[in-house]
Amino acid sequence: MALNPMMQQAQMMGLAGPTEAYNYGAEILKAAGFKNPDRFIHAPPAGPDGKPLPAPQQPNPLVQVETIKQQSAHALKDKELQAQAQTGQAEGQMKYQLEQQRMQNEIAAQNAQAQADMELANAKMQMDATLAREKAALDADTAKTLKLIEIAGNVLAAQVAPQQTANGEIDTEDDQQPQMGAVLEQLTQMVAHLAQASNAPRRIVRGPDGRAVGVETVQMGMQ
Repeated sequence: MALNPMMQQAQMMGLAGPTEAYNYGAEILKAAGFKNPDRFIHAPPAGPDGKPLPAPQQPNPLVQVETIKQQSAHALKDKELQAQAQTGQAEGQMKYQLEQQRMQNEIAAQNAQAQADMELANAKMQMDATLAREKAALDADTAKTLKLIEIAGNVLAAQVAPQQTANGEIDTEDDQQPQMGAVLEQLTQMVAHLAQASNAPRRIVRGPDGRAVGVETVQMGMQ
């Protein structure tokens, strides 16, 4: 076994190759009593010319180190690109969510404005209807008052006409003067009341919810 270190040193110095190592091992096995060393080791592969093929060249350690460095650099670059992609995806998701929120807020504002416009339009319609009813009532009262004035005028005309007394005499104008004055005063008061009712200011009456429920005449001194 003393030749074993020598064979190792010869291989390190390039003085022995696979064939020499096979021969060395075969001789040791034969010396140990094994007649067929090929049961334990086999000869190195040979080429077409019968010569053993050269041993595969061992990779250069420097090349291996450089390869590892490049692989590490590529792995770091891949991780960096992956992190950038994830960051960009997160930013895109955030922008999308913000845009969705903006659109929802805009739609909510539009709906609120539409609701306010509808309520305002309904309030205006109710106010217009109330004013129309009040005007119709006022017109009816005016027509009724005018009719009463017309009747009173007819009555006045009848009263101021010459009247025959019980003794067959005709009342003079002086006798009818007090009656005419009283009737004219009543007519004057009726016309003044009608004018006052027509020209009196009005204000809108609102219910507890703030909606218009009617119109009332403002009495003088209560504005």
